[in-house]
Amino acid sequence: MGHVALSVRRLGFEPSVFEVDVPSGGRDTLALVLDVKAVSLDATVVGATELKQMIALEEFYRRSSRGGGWFVKRADIEARRSSYLSDVLRGIAGIRVVRLPRGNGSTVRFVSSGSSRRDCPPVFWVDGQRVENFELDDLPPRDVEGIELYQGPSTTPAQFANNAGARYCGAVIIWTRVPGT
Repeated sequence: MGHVALSVRRLGFEPSVFEVDVPSGGRDTLALVLDVKAVSLDATVVGATELKQMIALEEFYRRSSRGGGWFVKRADIEARRSSYLSDVLRGIAGIRVVRLPRGNGSTVRFVSSGSSRRDCPPVFWVDGQRVENFELDDLPPRDVEGIELYQGPSTTPAQFANNAGARYCGAVIIWTRVPGT
């Protein structure tokens, strides 16, 4: 056959070209040695805040698989292509989206048979922190990873039901996305 150039490539190794003499029968055994090529990856820094948020998001997805409330995941948010977070929640059975009398925002109310709860706002949490004077549309949907909605204390996880006050009208727990995801 004669003299040939054999090009060899393998992930993690330096590509090489070997000059080989192939015998006239066309068959031979050959041992090739490739140089290892280390691949440099960009550094990823995960701080304590991001790690804590990633753990909280894992808990969100665990709770969503068990049920007990309403759950809106990132895929649901993206599928809705909404400009406002309140639009993401429209159409969920058991949830009413209402316009706020002040400002341009909206909030939610849980549908209940009791008329005394009609104007009772839920407690809002963002990334595990209780927030006051919060309007649902304060956060753009692109920044939200998931939302949990619980109608009452019996279904709300303990860490979000504690310190809710005597007039408990449910909980809305919003998880923001981890930067870079």
